[in-house]
Amino acid sequence: MKIKLIIISLLLVFSIKTEAQNYTHYNLYSQNNYLYNPASTGENPWLTAFLNTHLQWVGFDGAPRVNTFGIHSPVNKNMGLGLNVSQSSYSIINNLDAKLSYSYRLKFAKDNFLSFGISAGVINNSVAFSDAANYDASDNNQVDSDFKKTGFAAGAGILYNFKNMELQVSLPQLYQLENTNLYTVASVAFDFLPEDPTWDFKPSVMMKVHENSPAQFDINMTGMWNKTVWANLALRTNNSFVVGAGLNYKNIGLGYALEINSSPMNKMANGTHEIQLMVHFGKNFVKTKILNEAVEVQTSKKTMIIGTVKDKDGNPVENANVVVFDDNKQVVQTKTDKDGKFNFELEPSKKYKVVTTADDCMKEESRLKVKRKSKSVELDINIKRIKAGDLIKLGNIEFETGTSNLTPDSYNTLDSLVKIMKNNPSVKIEISGHTDDVGSEATNKSVSEKRAKTCSDYIISKGILADRIKTIGYGETKPLVPNDSKENKAKNRRVEFKIIK
Repeated sequence: MKIKLIIISLLLVFSIKTEAQNYTHYNLYSQNNYLYNPASTGENPWLTAFLNTHLQWVGFDGAPRVNTFGIHSPVNKNMGLGLNVSQSSYSIINNLDAKLSYSYRLKFAKDNFLSFGISAGVINNSVAFSDAANYDASDNNQVDSDFKKTGFAAGAGILYNFKNMELQVSLPQLYQLENTNLYTVASVAFDFLPEDPTWDFKPSVMMKVHENSPAQFDINMTGMWNKTVWANLALRTNNSFVVGAGLNYKNIGLGYALEINSSPMNKMANGTHEIQLMVHFGKNFVKTKILNEAVEVQTSKKTMIIGTVKDKDGNPVENANVVVFDDNKQVVQTKTDKDGKFNFELEPSKKYKVVTTADDCMKEESRLKVKRKSKSVELDINIKRIKAGDLIKLGNIEFETGTSNLTPDSYNTLDSLVKIMKNNPSVKIEISGHTDDVGSEATNKSVSEKRAKTCSDYIISKGILADRIKTIGYGETKPLVPNDSKENKAKNRRVEFKIIK
């Protein structure tokens, strides 16, 4: 027994360097980049605090336990500061690691930036031999004092984001207790549905590698509904898999993950459990968690546009497409959420054109003026839903006198109709021609039919299927107003577009 205790004591002292490099394999990293990478310090435009508890091999006495607390926030649009404190224990070995972190972001475009991050602080490692089982203080062959060592610790990382792809490389324990540690974590993530306001699907691959052990890979898929409920599944090359789920409510996020391993250790334990609580101060997490989109740190000189798209009955229009133009140049494109809401930023002291489209709705164009000192502007957009029996009023359709030949201005109106039909492929229309009462009834009917067909032929030439269009000539039988003046006769000479499906 004495020899065994001596050997165990010596091995623990010898392994203090290795155990100091505590390779915690976090399982909730997909919801919290800051666990591994200091480059994500202040990545959100609000202050974030979190508590993560990692319980390995639950049910096995002396198994690793890791508690991590972190807090980080942007200090301006380019820099972030944070604090990360981690306490771990494994049998009689205990580690305490506290580091400050700093990040700097180089922004190339709206969805294209590169962040650099560093962390630095202190680490304390200790081995409590007096807590070991069968420890006998009177035994001279045993180590007679506990072991403690404190030193400098540092880490580094980079994060590159391009549109809906994210690439990270970090060395979270680059330097510890006079030792360089090249333990590296690298990951790439891709957002499948970057424009969908309801669903997010993000597959990712993570690699963890150290010079003294084989590389480990995670293949991960995370799905989230309405920025609120999420679930993920990860397959790990060490013959284990991870399932996780969580909920984001207002400014609070809660997550849980379970890792199950097929190794013999799993037969003696009940898997590895991880719980994470995140709190976001200063912003509504669910409504504004859209990294690198319209919401930035409020040191920006731009004006925040906050708006809602509703139909004429006051109902919100979900997934409406809102496009903003500055002198015919598109500067913003976004979609509404389930409540019909949207937000983005614009340069002040300018006038903009806002174009709104949605399925089964008429296109809506409006003008927006942003004043020089405006911090925020509310923009409410009303859009007309397309219903069977409704007339589509786009503009006048005119013909050369006595013919069915369209005038040049009429083509612009027909092009607008083509756009509506392309945006709404299930819509079918009736094109009807009408005349005044000058001439015979038969002649007027023939002229009205030819004019309706001329419009139909043009629309079909632009790619609209013929079976979506019905033409009819009513002649003089359906006047809008009495044919008792030149003005009224002109109103009755018209072409109308009616939705029939």
